[in-house]
Amino acid sequence: MSSFRGGRCGLRVVGSVDHRTTDAFADALETALTWPGDIQVDMQALEFIDLSGVRALARAAARLEDDRRLHVVELAPLLCQVISMVGFDKTPALVVTAQEVPS
Repeated sequence: MSSFRGGRCGLRVVGSVDHRTTDAFADALETALTWPGDIQVDMQALEFIDLSGVRALARAAARLEDDRRLHVVELAPLLCQVISMVGFDKTPALVVTAQEVPS
């Protein structure tokens, strides 16, 4: 689902990204690549994402021009660790911000 927040176009991911939905997710990211400026992907309502979905994020970020970023925000802390473990945190245009965990 596309959204507009803080003066920036973005995507809001709701539900699960898995083998059944990864193609639609990748298509949405492909569309977002045509938007000007940085892209924000809000993961607050994400319930599950498998490695193919994480790969789609990294591939989209890798296709951005040097001055643009793909900001993945509100991602569960454990999923931030997964992105780091598989090495996608080395993708220069991929910026991941974890959800704040309530104390």
